[in-house]
Amino acid sequence: MAEIFVVRLSDEREPEWLAMDGAGIVTDQGGPCPVVDLAGLVGQRKLVVLAPAHKLVLTSVNLPIRNPARLRQALPFALEEQVAEDLNLLHFAAGRRAPSGEVPAAIVRRQDLDVWLATLREADLEPTAVYAEQEAMPASPTATVWLIENETCLVRRPGEQPIAIDGQSVEEFLLFGDPRQGDDDKAAHLTVYLSPADQARLGPGLDALREKMGSVEIRLLQDGALPHLARNVIQSPGINLLQGEYAPKTGIEKLWRPWRAAAALLLALVALIIGRDVVELVHLSRIDAELDTAMDTVFRQAMPDVQRIVNHRRQMESRLAAVRASRGVSDAPFLKSLEALGRAVGTAPGTTVESLSYRSGVMEVKLSAPSVDSLDAIQRSIEAARMLDASILSANPRGDAVEGRIQLTESGA
Repeated sequence: MAEIFVVRLSDEREPEWLAMDGAGIVTDQGGPCPVVDLAGLVGQRKLVVLAPAHKLVLTSVNLPIRNPARLRQALPFALEEQVAEDLNLLHFAAGRRAPSGEVPAAIVRRQDLDVWLATLREADLEPTAVYAEQEAMPASPTATVWLIENETCLVRRPGEQPIAIDGQSVEEFLLFGDPRQGDDDKAAHLTVYLSPADQARLGPGLDALREKMGSVEIRLLQDGALPHLARNVIQSPGINLLQGEYAPKTGIEKLWRPWRAAAALLLALVALIIGRDVVELVHLSRIDAELDTAMDTVFRQAMPDVQRIVNHRRQMESRLAAVRASRGVSDAPFLKSLEALGRAVGTAPGTTVESLSYRSGVMEVKLSAPSVDSLDAIQRSIEAARMLDASILSANPRGDAVEGRIQLTESGA
C-alpha cells in the first residue's frame, strides 16, 4: 500500500506532519513547520488532514435514507435542534451507517473548512480527506480513553462519539470525561495517553483515580500524539469532511488545473486571429461588392440592350469580337481600357459612369464623382498598371457632385 502523508492542523502552532505506510509504520516525521514547506515533503503521497477537535462537533442521527446525496441533504434538518447557528453557515458530513442504523455525522463551520483548504491550496496541497482529530484517537470496547495534550483532553467512551474538553487538571477533565456511571462505580476502566511532560504535571491526580476505579492505565506518548492519531485514521477512517461541494477533484481536473492559464491565453489568441480574419474578410467582401457594382455600371452604359448579366468579361468579349470581326479590328485595346476603367471606378465609392466612347484606340468617359479627389484617384488607379495613360479632360461642379471627363490611351501612343 502506498504511503500516506498526514498533516495535523492547529490554531496555536504550525502544522505537524508524518509519513506512514499502510501497516501503520512511520517512515518519516518532522516537527511543526510552515504550510508552505509541506509541498516539498508530500511528493506523490496521498495527503490526509486532521482538523482541530474544538472546531468540530461529532454526533449521530437515525435516518432511513440510503442514497448518499439525499442523506447529505437531509442531515442539516435532522440535526437542526442540535446546533445553535444558521444552517447555511455550517457544513454537514455523514459517516458510514452503524449496524444499529445510526448515521455518524460531523459538523463544522464552512468558514473554518474554507480557510483550511485555502491555506493548503495556496501551498499547492490538495487533500484527499479531512478528518476531525478526535475521531483518530485510540478506542477501547471496555475502557474510556483520554488523550491529553497540554490543556486539552480528547475523551472517547465505549460506543460513543469522542469529545474535546479544555482544562488544566484531572478534576476538570472528569467533569465531562468521567468513565464512571456514578461515584460508587468501582468497575470503570480508564486508559490515558499523554506525554512525559503532561504525566509529570498530572501524575498525582491520575494516581488518585486508581483508588476510585477498577483500573487506570497510563501510556506515554514518547513521540507525541500524531503517530497514534495517524495510525488510527489510516486503519479505521472516520467521517471525511470532503463531501458534496467539498469533494476532491477528479484526476482530469487535477491535470487540467496547471494548464488553465495557458489554455485561456491560447483561446484569446485564437479568438484574436479569427476576429482579425473576419474583419479582413468583411473588408474584402465590401471591396468586391463595390467592384461588381462599378463593373455593372460600365457594362450597362456600354451595352444598354443587354438585360441579363452573367459574366461581364465574356459577354463584352463576345459582343466586341463580333463587332471587331466585321471591321477587321482587334478588340483587345478596348477590353483592356474597359477593364482598367471598371477597376478604377471601384476604388472611388459613389462614382458612376454616365457615358463612354471608343474611337481609334482612345476611350473617353463621362463620370459623376463625389469630388475632384475621386477623379484623381481613378486617374492614378488606371495609370498604376502602367499599360494605359489617363488624362482628366474636365472637372465641373454639378450639385453635390463633380462631372468629369477622363481620356484613356495606350501608354506611349
